[in-house]
Amino acid sequence: YAAPTLKNLTIVGNKYGIECNSNSKPNVYNCIMWNNETPFYVNGGASPEVSYSLLQDRSLESSYDKGNNVYSQDPMFMNLYQNDFSLRSGSPCIKSGKGNANMGSE
Repeated sequence: YAAPTLKNLTIVGNKYGIECNSNSKPNVYNCIMWNNETPFYVNGGASPEVSYSLLQDRSLESSYDKGNNVYSQDPMFMNLYQNDFSLRSGSPCIKSGKGNANMGSE
């Protein structure tokens, strides 16, 4: 029944971006989940609430978007393959987060 707030995270290259168990209800915002096998592993009645975030899998937008700016487009990292997750100019994650913040780690 945990309800953590997860904000300003960049989660890249994992099996699951975030694992949600046992009726948990994480509040996720200003996050980028990219190049993971799936953004969420959800079981046991868990229900993540996602807003102002970018998920790689377009089919999951409607599953997790609570009407608050969940996108699925290239985040435009500087160099994904060299683990440089800073955002290039023109990234859809710049100033698109809650409170006009950038999405992802700062």
